[in-house]
Amino acid sequence: MSSTTTVKTHSKDAKPLPLSEILRDLAYTRVSDLDLSSLLPQSSAADVSPVLSDVDNFVAQSYEFVREAKAALKIHDRESAKAEGTKLEHIRSELEESVEAMGPSLISSDKR
Repeated sequence: MSSTTTVKTHSKDAKPLPLSEILRDLAYTRVSDLDLSSLLPQSSAADVSPVLSDVDNFVAQSYEFVREAKAALKIHDRESAKAEGTKLEHIRSELEESVEAMGPSLISSDKR
């Protein structure tokens, strides 16, 4: 009688993607001159280009946002906006004083 022994391999013992087999398969693919893109489903360029143009558009908008945010932070860091606001407030107060000083004469000349 012949006895055969069977060896059970446990799932933890088996490697799902052994490197030696992967390298062998890649070598076969390289030698066979097989174009792997021919195995993929064909898609027309028209299907892909709207997606790319949307992505390109989103990327361009993102770069524009970053550029504007950096400019705003640079202005904030220089405190030039605060300085310009102070100048404008000073000019506005001078104009109000001038209008008050010219009060009656300015109003009467407007009615003519």
